Amino acid sequence: MKREEKNEIVLELKDKLSAHNAFYITDTSNLTVAQVNVIRRKCFERDITFRVAKNTLIQKALDDVEGDYSAMNDALKGFSGIIFSAEVSNLPAKTVKEFRKKQEKPILKSAYIEESFYFGDD
Repeated sequence: MKREEKNEIVLELKDKLSAHNAFYITDTSNLTVAQVNVIRRKCFERDITFRVAKNTLIQKALDDVEGDYSAMNDALKGFSGIIFSAEVSNLPAKTVKEFRKKQEKPILKSAYIEESFYFGDD
């Protein structure tokens, strides 16, 4: 991936982080492309944005956004996805929980909801 592409992703993530009052970091490792696409489709239907990105790019976007998100650094390990919600803060968590009834992942690694941090899967 070229530097320009990485910068575009960081800018996109930064804009989404600034525009949303809630976002979730998920572990989507070992999911097939088909499974990730099912998650994306379900999120799209619910007006939720799901994005898979490299941890370093997510970290750079968090560093560029106003506020201190350093508490989320430990969650940015392994394969990560990020879910944004503008309207209903807990809708991404409900969506992930729905998928967890059928499969092992995605797992919620951390969340930022209206100025509060949450960690773990439950």
